[in-house]
Parts: sequence; C-alpha cells; structure tokens
Amino acid sequence: MRVWVILGVLSLGAIAFGDRLIDVPIGRSLSMGTFQVSDMEGLNQGGSRDRMIGYSPLTGIEFNFRQRIRANENGHGTFDFAYNFVSPVAALSPGISVGMLDGLNETVDGRRTYIAFTFRELLDVGEKGANGEVTMGVQFGHLNSGFVGVSLPFSSNLRFLVEHNGVRISTGFDLNLQNQIHGRVITQDGILMLGLNYSHRF
Repeated sequence: MRVWVILGVLSLGAIAFGDRLIDVPIGRSLSMGTFQVSDMEGLNQGGSRDRMIGYSPLTGIEFNFRQRIRANENGHGTFDFAYNFVSPVAALSPGISVGMLDGLNETVDGRRTYIAFTFRELLDVGEKGANGEVTMGVQFGHLNSGFVGVSLPFSSNLRFLVEHNGVRISTGFDLNLQNQIHGRVITQDGILMLGLNYSHRF
C-alpha cells in the first residue's frame, strides 16, 4: 500500500489519461515522459480493486502495469502495451492505436492484441466547449470480439463514460476535481468502484 501512496504523491501534476477509457483501449496515449497512477476501490464488494501505473517513454508508446482484484481472479500483476500511430483531431481524423492487453495473461479477460480507432468531436459544452469521443475497435486472442466506448462531456469538468469491452458493460463518471486530480465512480459487473487518477509529466 505504501508504494501506491508514494507514487500518488509524486504524481501530482496535470492529468492526461492514457490508452484506456475504463477497460476499453482508445486511440491515443500519454504524452512522452508522463507517469500516470490510478487506484479504484470496490465500495460494495470488499477486496475488489483496480490499480495501474502508466508511463510513456517515447512519443506514441505507452506501458501500463496493473493489478485487477476480483472474487474470481488471482490479483496477479500484468502489463499493457500501446503504440499510437496518430492522435485524434476533432471532426477531422481518428486516433489510431495498436497494442496488447494483459501481456502476462493474468486477468479474466486474458491476453489479446487490438486495434482501436477514436473519433473526437468538439461539443458545445461550457464557455470553450469540450471534446466528446467515440472509440471502436477489435481484439484478438483470449477474446475475439469488437469493443466500443463513449466519453461524453456534461460540462468542462464532468464526463459520462460507457463502454462494452466484448464481455461486459461498464459505466461511470469522471470528475476533474483540480487540474491534477480526477475522481471516478464506475459500475462494473454489479460492483460500485470509487477512485482517483493522477499524472505528472517530467
């Protein structure tokens, strides 16, 4: 637990979500040199937890080391890898990423490769507007299926998230508490999860 607290404190900085919506991979990555830390805790099912540390060592490349704990999973750590060909440009071109999820084959979803396309549109939300995003893609391996995810801004600080990763539907809200801190409330498989996300660019 101590290492997660230390990493969380060290990671206070501008938030920049990486290559996943909730579980669905998306067509963009962290900025080069950015660390990201996420901790989600189950509120109505004790012991359920999602933890992640992400890092982008080079432009377009991202590694995530994560742990998923559920009643039917062993909670062993695993990693994801993503390569982002191009980031999404609102109303012009999609972001495109390829990669691998659960490289050590430790989660219920298993090891798989994917390609994801993220389409961005500037919506009339708040004074400056905010980007909505739709992601579609396919994955191959333990799961052979399509996936889809939507990030819809209600305001400049609040987003609604919904996705289907090929197995389950997850929904929730993302709230920008400060520039460096985002809070999330997620429902997944009947589990209500609450957590924080931090990132810092060196």
